[in-house]
Amino acid sequence: LRARVPEPEPGELDRVRGRLQQLAALFRRYGDDEAEVLAYRDRALAEIARLESADEDAARLQEEARHYLAEATELAGRLREARERAAPRLAAAVTALLHDLALAGARFEVRLEDVPLHEGGTERVSFAVATAPGEPARPVGKVASGGELARIALAVHLSAAAGDVPTMVFDEVDAGVGGRAARAVGRCLAQLATSGTQVLVVTHLPQVAAFADAHFVVSEFGGRRRASAVRRVRENERVEELSRMLAGLPESDRAREHARELLEMTGQAARR
Repeated sequence: LRARVPEPEPGELDRVRGRLQQLAALFRRYGDDEAEVLAYRDRALAEIARLESADEDAARLQEEARHYLAEATELAGRLREARERAAPRLAAAVTALLHDLALAGARFEVRLEDVPLHEGGTERVSFAVATAPGEPARPVGKVASGGELARIALAVHLSAAAGDVPTMVFDEVDAGVGGRAARAVGRCLAQLATSGTQVLVVTHLPQVAAFADAHFVVSEFGGRRRASAVRRVRENERVEELSRMLAGLPESDRAREHARELLEMTGQAARR
Protein backbone atom coordinates (compact mmCIF):
# COMPACT_ATOMS: atom_id res chain seq x y z
CA LEU A 1 0.00 0.00 0.00
CA ARG A 2 1.24 3.46 -0.76
CA ALA A 3 1.19 6.14 1.95
CA ARG A 4 -1.26 8.84 1.32
CA VAL A 5 0.37 12.27 0.90
CA PRO A 6 -1.70 14.99 2.55
CA GLU A 7 -2.89 17.74 0.35
CA PRO A 8 -1.03 21.05 0.96
CA GLU A 9 -3.04 23.76 2.59
CA PRO A 10 -3.92 26.60 0.28
CA GLY A 11 -1.37 29.46 0.51
CA GLU A 12 1.12 27.50 2.68
CA LEU A 13 3.91 27.84 0.14
CA ASP A 14 3.41 31.59 -0.08
CA ARG A 15 3.46 31.85 3.72
CA VAL A 16 6.75 29.94 3.98
CA ARG A 17 8.33 32.02 1.25
CA GLY A 18 7.23 35.20 2.97
CA ARG A 19 8.67 33.97 6.27
CA LEU A 20 12.01 33.22 4.64
CA GLN A 21 12.08 36.67 3.09
CA GLN A 22 11.45 38.22 6.48
CA LEU A 23 14.28 36.24 8.04
CA ALA A 24 16.62 37.19 5.21
CA ALA A 25 15.72 40.87 5.71
CA LEU A 26 16.36 40.60 9.46
CA PHE A 27 19.75 39.00 8.89
CA ARG A 28 20.73 41.68 6.36
CA ARG A 29 19.83 44.50 8.75
CA TYR A 30 20.42 43.26 12.28
CA GLY A 31 22.95 40.42 12.22
CA ASP A 32 24.42 37.47 10.47
CA ASP A 33 22.54 34.86 12.48
CA GLU A 34 19.68 34.35 14.90
CA ALA A 35 21.78 35.09 17.98
CA GLU A 36 22.81 38.52 16.67
CA VAL A 37 19.25 39.40 15.67
CA LEU A 38 17.93 38.45 19.12
CA ALA A 39 20.72 40.44 20.81
CA TYR A 40 19.69 43.47 18.78
CA ARG A 41 16.09 42.93 19.86
CA ASP A 42 17.12 42.91 23.53
CA ARG A 43 19.05 46.14 23.11
CA ALA A 44 16.13 47.77 21.36
CA LEU A 45 13.73 46.74 24.13
CA ALA A 46 16.09 48.18 26.75
CA GLU A 47 16.32 51.45 24.83
CA ILE A 48 12.53 51.63 24.54
CA ALA A 49 12.24 51.14 28.30
CA ARG A 50 14.82 53.86 28.91
CA LEU A 51 13.01 56.31 26.63
CA GLU A 52 9.66 55.55 28.20
CA SER A 53 11.10 56.37 31.64
CA ALA A 54 12.91 59.52 30.39
CA ASP A 55 10.47 61.87 32.10
CA GLU A 56 11.00 60.16 35.44
CA ASP A 57 14.78 60.21 34.95
CA ALA A 58 14.70 63.89 34.03
CA ALA A 59 12.80 64.75 37.18
CA ARG A 60 15.20 62.72 39.30
CA LEU A 61 18.25 64.33 37.67
CA GLN A 62 16.80 67.80 38.14
CA GLU A 63 16.30 67.08 41.82
CA GLU A 64 19.87 65.82 42.09
CA ALA A 65 21.11 68.94 40.29
CA ARG A 66 19.26 71.19 42.75
CA HIS A 67 20.72 69.25 45.66
CA TYR A 68 24.30 69.45 44.39
CA LEU A 69 23.95 73.12 43.43
CA ALA A 70 22.80 73.94 46.96
CA GLU A 71 25.71 71.94 48.40
CA ALA A 72 28.22 73.63 46.06
CA THR A 73 26.85 77.06 46.91
CA GLU A 74 27.17 76.36 50.63
CA LEU A 75 30.75 75.12 50.23
CA ALA A 76 31.62 78.09 48.02
CA GLY A 77 30.35 80.41 50.74
CA ARG A 78 32.57 78.75 53.33
CA LEU A 79 35.53 78.94 50.93
CA ARG A 80 34.89 82.64 50.38
CA GLU A 81 34.83 83.30 54.12
CA ALA A 82 38.16 81.48 54.49
CA ARG A 83 39.67 83.47 51.63
CA GLU A 84 38.43 86.77 53.04
CA ARG A 85 40.07 85.93 56.36
CA ALA A 86 43.33 84.74 54.80
CA ALA A 87 43.77 87.41 52.09
CA PRO A 88 44.79 90.33 54.35
CA ARG A 89 47.07 88.09 56.42
CA LEU A 90 48.82 86.80 53.31
CA ALA A 91 49.13 90.31 51.87
CA ALA A 92 50.68 91.64 55.07
CA ALA A 93 53.11 88.70 55.39
CA VAL A 94 54.27 88.93 51.77
CA THR A 95 54.64 92.71 51.97
CA ALA A 96 56.84 92.36 55.05
CA LEU A 97 59.04 89.77 53.33
CA LEU A 98 59.33 91.92 50.22
CA HIS A 99 60.71 94.71 52.36
CA ASP A 100 63.40 92.31 53.58
CA LEU A 101 64.11 91.28 49.98
CA ALA A 102 65.20 94.76 48.82
CA LEU A 103 61.72 95.86 47.74
CA ALA A 104 61.25 98.29 50.59
CA GLY A 105 58.50 100.32 48.93
CA ALA A 106 56.53 97.35 47.65
CA ARG A 107 52.93 96.65 48.58
CA PHE A 108 51.34 93.27 47.92
CA GLU A 109 47.60 92.77 47.54
CA VAL A 110 45.36 89.73 47.32
CA ARG A 111 42.24 90.45 45.28
CA LEU A 112 38.96 88.52 45.21
CA GLU A 113 36.86 89.10 42.11
CA ASP A 114 33.24 87.89 42.02
CA VAL A 115 32.55 85.36 39.27
CA PRO A 116 29.75 82.85 38.62
CA LEU A 117 29.99 79.63 40.60
CA HIS A 118 32.66 77.34 39.16
CA GLU A 119 34.98 74.62 40.42
CA GLY A 120 37.04 77.26 42.27
CA GLY A 121 34.15 78.88 44.12
CA THR A 122 32.39 82.18 43.47
CA GLU A 123 35.45 84.37 43.15
CA ARG A 124 38.72 84.53 41.25
CA VAL A 125 41.88 85.10 43.28
CA SER A 126 44.62 87.29 41.84
CA PHE A 127 47.77 88.97 43.13
CA ALA A 128 48.70 92.60 42.58
CA VAL A 129 51.79 94.55 43.57
CA ALA A 130 53.02 98.11 43.70
CA THR A 131 56.82 98.18 43.60
CA ALA A 132 57.22 101.78 44.75
CA PRO A 133 55.42 104.01 47.27
CA GLY A 134 52.46 105.89 45.82
CA GLU A 135 52.07 103.62 42.82
CA PRO A 136 48.75 101.81 42.24
CA ALA A 137 48.91 98.07 42.62
CA ARG A 138 48.62 96.22 39.32
CA PRO A 139 48.63 92.51 38.39
CA VAL A 140 51.94 90.92 39.29
CA GLY A 141 52.68 89.64 35.79
CA LYS A 142 52.28 93.10 34.26
CA VAL A 143 54.48 95.16 36.54
CA ALA A 144 57.17 92.90 37.94
CA SER A 145 60.55 92.37 36.32
CA GLY A 146 62.15 88.94 36.24
CA GLY A 147 64.07 89.52 39.46
CA GLU A 148 61.11 91.13 41.21
CA LEU A 149 58.81 88.31 40.12
CA ALA A 150 61.22 85.72 41.53
CA ARG A 151 61.37 87.56 44.85
CA ILE A 152 57.58 87.92 44.97
CA ALA A 153 57.23 84.18 44.31
CA LEU A 154 59.75 83.47 47.05
CA ALA A 155 57.86 85.66 49.52
CA VAL A 156 54.49 84.11 48.62
CA HIS A 157 55.75 80.57 49.04
CA LEU A 158 57.46 81.38 52.31
CA SER A 159 54.27 82.96 53.63
CA ALA A 160 52.09 80.08 52.45
CA ALA A 161 54.34 77.30 53.84
CA ALA A 162 55.54 75.71 50.62
CA GLY A 163 56.27 72.25 52.04
CA ASP A 164 53.76 70.71 49.64
CA VAL A 165 55.81 71.88 46.62
CA PRO A 166 58.51 69.26 45.95
CA THR A 167 60.92 71.42 43.93
CA MET A 168 61.25 75.13 43.20
CA VAL A 169 63.70 76.81 40.81
CA PHE A 170 64.69 80.48 41.19
CA ASP A 171 66.55 82.35 38.48
CA GLU A 172 67.59 86.00 38.90
CA VAL A 173 65.95 86.06 42.32
CA ASP A 174 68.82 88.31 43.43
CA ALA A 175 68.77 90.63 40.41
CA GLY A 176 69.36 94.22 41.39
CA VAL A 177 70.30 93.50 45.01
CA GLY A 178 73.54 93.19 46.86
CA GLY A 179 75.10 93.29 50.29
CA ARG A 180 72.58 93.19 53.11
CA ALA A 181 69.61 92.57 50.80
CA ALA A 182 71.45 89.68 49.11
CA ARG A 183 71.99 88.06 52.50
CA ALA A 184 68.26 88.45 53.21
CA VAL A 185 67.46 86.71 49.93
CA GLY A 186 69.85 83.88 50.74
CA ARG A 187 68.44 83.52 54.24
CA CYS A 188 64.88 83.32 52.90
CA LEU A 189 65.89 80.71 50.33
CA ALA A 190 67.56 78.66 53.03
CA GLN A 191 64.43 78.95 55.17
CA LEU A 192 62.32 77.73 52.26
CA ALA A 193 64.63 74.74 51.79
CA THR A 194 63.99 73.65 55.38
CA SER A 195 60.21 73.49 54.82
CA GLY A 196 60.38 70.27 52.79
CA THR A 197 60.90 71.88 49.39
CA GLN A 198 64.00 71.28 47.27
CA VAL A 199 65.25 74.72 46.21
CA LEU A 200 67.44 75.23 43.13
CA VAL A 201 68.90 78.72 42.71
CA VAL A 202 70.86 80.25 39.83
CA THR A 203 72.93 83.08 41.31
CA HIS A 204 76.06 85.14 40.79
CA LEU A 205 76.05 86.51 44.33
CA PRO A 206 78.36 84.90 46.89
CA GLN A 207 76.08 86.21 49.67
CA VAL A 208 73.34 83.93 48.31
CA ALA A 209 75.56 80.99 47.32
CA ALA A 210 77.05 80.86 50.81
CA PHE A 211 73.70 79.66 52.20
CA ALA A 212 73.59 76.62 49.89
CA ASP A 213 73.86 73.08 51.21
CA ALA A 214 75.28 72.04 47.83
CA HIS A 215 77.18 74.43 45.54
CA PHE A 216 77.52 73.74 41.82
CA VAL A 217 79.52 75.63 39.20
CA VAL A 218 78.31 75.87 35.60
CA SER A 219 81.03 76.54 33.03
CA GLU A 220 81.17 76.76 29.26
CA PHE A 221 83.89 75.45 27.00
CA GLY A 222 84.59 74.63 23.37
CA GLY A 223 85.06 76.59 20.18
CA ARG A 224 82.34 77.14 17.64
CA ARG A 225 80.24 74.45 19.24
CA ARG A 226 79.89 75.61 22.81
CA ALA A 227 79.07 73.17 25.58
CA SER A 228 78.33 73.48 29.27
CA ALA A 229 79.48 71.47 32.24
CA VAL A 230 78.19 71.29 35.80
CA ARG A 231 80.52 70.43 38.65
CA ARG A 232 79.76 70.18 42.34
CA VAL A 233 82.12 72.20 44.50
CA ARG A 234 83.72 70.07 47.18
CA GLU A 235 83.41 71.33 50.71
CA ASN A 236 87.11 72.16 50.94
CA GLU A 237 86.74 74.25 47.76
CA ARG A 238 83.87 76.44 48.97
CA VAL A 239 86.15 79.22 50.24
CA GLU A 240 88.06 79.36 46.97
CA GLU A 241 84.88 79.42 44.85
CA LEU A 242 83.24 82.10 46.98
CA SER A 243 86.48 84.12 46.77
CA ARG A 244 86.29 83.93 43.00
CA MET A 245 82.67 85.09 43.09
CA LEU A 246 83.54 87.95 45.44
CA ALA A 247 86.54 89.44 43.67
CA GLY A 248 87.50 87.19 40.79
CA LEU A 249 90.66 86.44 42.78
CA PRO A 250 90.43 83.00 44.39
CA GLU A 251 94.04 83.30 45.58
CA SER A 252 93.45 86.62 47.35
CA ASP A 253 93.87 86.35 51.12
CA ARG A 254 91.39 89.15 51.74
CA ALA A 255 88.81 87.56 49.46
CA ARG A 256 89.30 84.20 51.12
CA GLU A 257 88.90 85.80 54.54
CA HIS A 258 85.66 87.40 53.41
CA ALA A 259 84.47 84.06 52.00
CA ARG A 260 85.16 82.33 55.32
CA GLU A 261 83.23 85.08 57.08
CA LEU A 262 80.24 84.50 54.77
CA LEU A 263 80.27 80.77 55.46
CA GLU A 264 80.52 81.35 59.22
CA MET A 265 77.67 83.85 59.08
CA THR A 266 75.38 81.41 57.21
CA GLY A 267 76.30 78.48 59.43
CA GLN A 268 77.87 76.49 56.61
CA ALA A 269 81.32 76.71 58.13
CA ALA A 270 80.19 74.51 61.03
CA ARG A 271 79.68 71.65 58.57
CA ARG A 272 83.18 71.83 57.21
